[in-house]
Amino acid sequence: VISALSRPYAADRKMAILFGEMTSDPIQRSVRDEMLHAAVELLNEQGPEALQTRKVAGAAGTSTMAVYTHFGGMRELIAAVAEEGLRQF
Repeated sequence: VISALSRPYAADRKMAILFGEMTSDPIQRSVRDEMLHAAVELLNEQGPEALQTRKVAGAAGTSTMAVYTHFGGMRELIAAVAEEGLRQF
């Protein structure tokens, strides 16, 4: 019962993380933006194989845990990269 109740919240939280709505703190936003920028650059320079937690975190100058803190995981980060690509297109 508890897991069934937590699923909608978890989905809403993931969407909020994906679209950067979890924090209004400018420092937190800049870390998120740095990771997103680093992921886009890695994708452009090295292809989709480069979208790995360690590579993105290293390129952004953050820890691997920051990917999970700001995006919820690599799937959400990749979705944000795709969203950014659509926004620029």
